[in-house]
Amino acid sequence: MKKHDINLISSGFDLRCEVLNKDNLLLFLGRITDLDRETDEITLEEYHGYNTSWELAPVNTLLRVRLNNVDGTKKVLVLEGCVTQTNFDYLIVHIDRVIYKEEGRQNFRHGMNLEAYVELGGSDEEKKLCTIVDISVSGIGIKSETKYNVGDTLIFNNLQLREFGPRFDLKCKILREREDENEIYFYGCKFYEMPEYDEEILCQDILIIQAEEIMSRKAGSRI
Repeated sequence: MKKHDINLISSGFDLRCEVLNKDNLLLFLGRITDLDRETDEITLEEYHGYNTSWELAPVNTLLRVRLNNVDGTKKVLVLEGCVTQTNFDYLIVHIDRVIYKEEGRQNFRHGMNLEAYVELGGSDEEKKLCTIVDISVSGIGIKSETKYNVGDTLIFNNLQLREFGPRFDLKCKILREREDENEIYFYGCKFYEMPEYDEEILCQDILIIQAEEIMSRKAGSRI
């Protein structure tokens, strides 16, 4: 591995990273704690506060490890490689490819198809039905028949993303909008005034949803 790559990986030690599979589906959040320069292998542990299931990444699984804002810049570091060893509290991953690129998305997004009610901030209008099409810890994408404007505040109260999951009260501002041919509008929104604790709970909830879907696909493929 090149010295430049070694320095980049080392600068990312203990930062929260996204661990994705070959289809770019998020498996879990982790942190790199060590790099073996002889074998080009990293030690990957779970990120503090998350319950990682190593069943999602057995030996020979191809992984992509993504770190944002590496080395004090706004660039993204992506490591590609295969799991060579699993342990109770860590994975060993042999790195085959290192990619250092300009900043892309800031947080992983999970695709959804969930109906919910949303209200326009500062308005006396009744809540409107919308469809949540994706969500991350920083924002949400929705489709709606209602016309809103960029800069509007949307409020979700008592929002539940999965059965028996936690409920959230979320405020967001519309950053972009798009209209399709059927007079359905898409809105990309950014959360604000979200307490750090709620952000952590939301992050864990999205991870649980992703893990359940991945395990469900695996179970279906064995039928």
